[in-house]
Amino acid sequence: MAFPVSHRRYFQWKSYLSKADNFICHDPARGVCWNLDDHLGIVLRPPATGSTESSYHAYWDCLVTEPISLFSLETLVFDRDTSRFSSSENKRPDKLGMVSRLALWRGEEKGPDTEDDPKQELVRKLIWTYGNLPYLLCYYANAAIVTYCALVHDAKRCKTEVVDLITVNLSVVEDRLLASLIGFNISKLLMRLSEAGIVLGVESDFYDYRTDGKTVFVGTGVDKIYRDKRTFEKVYQIYKSIKDCPNAEQVLKINAADRRFRMIPRCLVKSRARPEDELLKALINVAEALVWLHGKNLMHRDITWRNVLRNTSDKDDLSCGNEILFARILRRAAFGIVG
Repeated sequence: MAFPVSHRRYFQWKSYLSKADNFICHDPARGVCWNLDDHLGIVLRPPATGSTESSYHAYWDCLVTEPISLFSLETLVFDRDTSRFSSSENKRPDKLGMVSRLALWRGEEKGPDTEDDPKQELVRKLIWTYGNLPYLLCYYANAAIVTYCALVHDAKRCKTEVVDLITVNLSVVEDRLLASLIGFNISKLLMRLSEAGIVLGVESDFYDYRTDGKTVFVGTGVDKIYRDKRTFEKVYQIYKSIKDCPNAEQVLKINAADRRFRMIPRCLVKSRARPEDELLKALINVAEALVWLHGKNLMHRDITWRNVLRNTSDKDDLSCGNEILFARILRRAAFGIVG
């Protein structure tokens, strides 16, 4: 299938690549796919790169991630450096793609300044919570060399393996066009994986390493699971003590056998409130929570936007909650100290 592009873009690509007809065409009767037309201009002249991994971020985003988003019929949420500004160190993927709240696309990237193996990190940073889902899609990159692959789990052996599918050299213009075609195919596969994941009721492997626990998104709810019984009991006491705090994160259901908390539904994304009326509502809600805490001789000590979560049950309601910070609060409160 050839995608219609502008007259200028079509002949521009034909001058570079005789096989361009396999992917694009110029047909006035079909119109122009302008998003693709713009993307192909970037493919011809991608962002410049340097000698470090960070200098390749825009390069990988334009040539690997953007084609997937461009052709997808559903909203894909991409995130990079998910370990940054967190205490999880390097235990989370370099690149993460969420489809219907499932992390079905991920990538590991290395620049020319390192000899680390990104392929091994794909397995090391994954804990399989995807049940009978046949595979996850991913890639690993060493500078301009990108390998598209799949993560396949063997339940009998409790082992996940990386299966290489195709490798491209993004420094070659023909391979950059091929990467766009691969992105088209991956976007379709991600939609099918998402549908299968919903039917199978699988969970996403989003782990909270600060508490040695796991946060799982289930439909519109959020489950927090703790491996350690002592940690679970400590967190239970924290949530019990703040159950009457307005606009604070609350527990909907507790399963002691599984050491699991079902939280009141909230948004996955920690986002700043906009516009002004939404910002004012958020500030009022946070202030109400602080007044309640201070009345109990408790203090939050870290009121930042990353600790303000949107409540999905009410679009304008933002709640403030973080069990680690409240744990600090309670320890200080035990000595009758405020702040």
